Amino acid sequence: MALGVWAAVAGATLPNGLVLAAGLVVAALAVNRLGAEPRTPRRAKPAAPP
Repeated sequence: MALGVWAAVAGATLPNGLVLAAGLVVAALAVNRLGAEPRTPRRAKPAAPP
């Protein structure tokens, strides 16, 4: 995550769009991996009595 943020900042300050784009992609992937909570399966609704 730190590498992605550093690359995004470096790409924004330097006139190199490829570094900025790579930094944004790496930071987004890190946030997706580190910030994802495990999903719990949904339970079926109980059937209504007849």
